[in-house]
Amino acid sequence: MSDLMVDVVFCDDARRESDGRLSLMGVFDGVRILPAGTESIPKLTLCAFVSADQGADLSKVVLRVTVFRDGAVDHEASYPSLPLTAEIDRRWHDALAAAEIDFPLRAHFAGLLEFQNFPVNEGCVIKVATFRGDELLFERGVVLLMNEEAPDESAGIRRSVAAPKRKAVKKKVAS
Repeated sequence: MSDLMVDVVFCDDARRESDGRLSLMGVFDGVRILPAGTESIPKLTLCAFVSADQGADLSKVVLRVTVFRDGAVDHEASYPSLPLTAEIDRRWHDALAAAEIDFPLRAHFAGLLEFQNFPVNEGCVIKVATFRGDELLFERGVVLLMNEEAPDESAGIRRSVAAPKRKAVKKKVAS
């Protein structure tokens, strides 16, 4: 196993819970189908999940996000994604030792990159590549497609949260 593993998830939104968990909403992979005429996505989130051996050198690891429109690079940016050295949360180590469990521990990190009002067009491609120096470690992408029959998600959300109509009930109040 490599001393460093990376995976990226594309989703509509992500949030950190108060207990440290990460909740992902609207996860999609490979292709995202949008209603025809969509001009922008209110929010697009990239979640990078990293697992590394204790002490692994992370100083040269970067995520490179490239957006292609009409077959050409429209935007490209690199983001350093990690602390300089992988360090395992000591609580995990102590808990496993107390339970006398021999389990290989790795340091884990989750990084979020959010785009607000991300402009889209038919066939827009977003590619995320992880490099350590010049070495490509991981690559994942998503293609955004338009479809006349795709549901309008915003209208669906409004309908799904509307309260059902109820009959009014008169109550007698004791006097």
